[in-house]
Amino acid sequence: MSAETANDALRVHSFSLEDRRAMKIHGVTDAVSFDEQTVVLETACGRMEIGGTGLQVEVLNLRDGVVELQGTVDAITYFANQPSDKTRKGLLGALFR
Repeated sequence: MSAETANDALRVHSFSLEDRRAMKIHGVTDAVSFDEQTVVLETACGRMEIGGTGLQVEVLNLRDGVVELQGTVDAITYFANQPSDKTRKGLLGALFR
């Protein structure tokens, strides 16, 4: 896979879920944390949290942006990207320091 193709793959985010037991996620840029109840990932579309029981990360390939999970998926939640204090600039950023 060329570097350009790999970069395009990281920008496109999608997932598939089969019978709430097998999940494949594309466009993953970082694995923040994971245990048997919660998997938190950074994706091209923001932070994604998967909740469930018996969750196991079967594939974690950040170079290609792919994560595969097994277990029972009960919830999928996205969180909007929040600017950090370092990146917040301008008049409003200065007012709310």
